[in-house]
Amino acid sequence: LMSKSGGTMTGAIAMGRHKVTGLGTPEADTDAATKGYVDGKRAAYTATLTTAWSGSAAPYTQTVAVPGVLASDAPHVTPVYSTTLATALLQKEAWSKVSKAEAAADSITFTCFEEKPTAAIPIQIEVIR
Repeated sequence: LMSKSGGTMTGAIAMGRHKVTGLGTPEADTDAATKGYVDGKRAAYTATLTTAWSGSAAPYTQTVAVPGVLASDAPHVTPVYSTTLATALLQKEAWSKVSKAEAAADSITFTCFEEKPTAAIPIQIEVIR
């Protein structure tokens, strides 16, 4: 038996569908974390890329306001396609022209290196902090 204070495990523990509770806030990369702590590190936003791109020649840019996004975020951006096939195909073609996304405080700037999209694109943005 191990003491209730301190000690080192040397093998796996099968929890038998029981939970580990009362975890502290993780400090080291190898510390366990609660579901609440992990969920608090994820933020999700929605926005729309419009057809109003800046620039008379490539590259084209568009800055979209996304309150809550941090300059240090590395956003994962995905299109949210329409349920109408014709519209979804236009959005898919438009999305293929977007080359990169860069976060700033409360906004994301999108760049198209060659052509600018001619259809609006609803997007979903996820960041893990």
